[in-house]
Amino acid sequence: MSNFEGSPYRLTRKSLIDLSLGAIAAISLKGGSALAQGAGAPAGASAAMADALKTGIPPDDGLAHPIPYTPALGIGQDRALVLGGGAFYLTAFYAGYFSALAANGVDLKLADVMVGTSAGTLGCHAILTDQVARMRAEIEVIGNFPATLDYSVGATFSSRRADDVGISLDSASVANIQQLGRAAMAAQTPPVAQWQALLTRLTGAGRAWPSPKFHTTAIDCYTAQRLVVGPRNDVPALVAMSASSSWPGLAGPTWMKDRLCMDGGACQTSTNSDVVAGARRVLIVSLATGDAKVDAEEGLRLSKFNNTLLQEVKDLEQGGSKVMLIVAGVPPGYQKVNLVDPALIPVAVKYGADRGNADAAKIKAFWA
Repeated sequence: MSNFEGSPYRLTRKSLIDLSLGAIAAISLKGGSALAQGAGAPAGASAAMADALKTGIPPDDGLAHPIPYTPALGIGQDRALVLGGGAFYLTAFYAGYFSALAANGVDLKLADVMVGTSAGTLGCHAILTDQVARMRAEIEVIGNFPATLDYSVGATFSSRRADDVGISLDSASVANIQQLGRAAMAAQTPPVAQWQALLTRLTGAGRAWPSPKFHTTAIDCYTAQRLVVGPRNDVPALVAMSASSSWPGLAGPTWMKDRLCMDGGACQTSTNSDVVAGARRVLIVSLATGDAKVDAEEGLRLSKFNNTLLQEVKDLEQGGSKVMLIVAGVPPGYQKVNLVDPALIPVAVKYGADRGNADAAKIKAFWA
């Protein structure tokens, strides 16, 4: 695996940092820049920028949505689909699971609103664009021939350091999320374009937003804000999916508008289910159980952040939603999984297909 010494990616990041520092220095000089003086901009815009620079939080770009999401996107909707994250393992599980559900007559495209986090964005996109068979075929090729992955995992010290930070912080405080964000920004991973090429290979994702139903999540590395992206935010689908799946040390981080973003699960929620509160029926597919001890023992989260999954389900139900929670968990015969090990892909695809066949009837009854 390459260490990316002297790679264009490294030069690009250095250039971006140099440019950013230069811009900040220029703004800091007394009267030293047109931006600092507000030249050519309305007084209101200049004041907003000044306030934003004081707080470090970007001017409102429509992306940041605190937990719980208000007003929730599920209000007035019938069906909502929520797909959580889980790296290569859950992507493979989804490929098998959704193939089996479709074969058994379950139409997940009936959802009125969808929110995907990390691997869940791939699942949502594939469902909406009828590319589940493609996702399964491509992930199976990677599982059977790992060399075709064309992506290095954990190749550098800084990427491993980011991974270590992720599993060392046990509370999702703003400070801890920002610490993970710093580790993400300092991690030397393969070029983002290479990660995005993998996402396109699996789902066919490009610039076009697949449906008004589709929403993704991410975390701002610098501010720790939760970001929710939809069709009105003027972000290419592939960029939104890349940001949502940029787990520190594995991929990215990814620029989205003027924010450098990491995985949407790099906080207290692994599913961001609050986004769809108010929907009459909510189907959630989660890798983890929500039990911190069980999830740690079985390798079902990439961080030790507290997982609010079970509380999210209670909140949805208290708000009037009927909720069906599907937990992927580990395959039969396994006590623990490595979420980024390509060798587990064939196992996960088969396990997903078996679970899909077993769950189809109850999901169909809940969903129809």
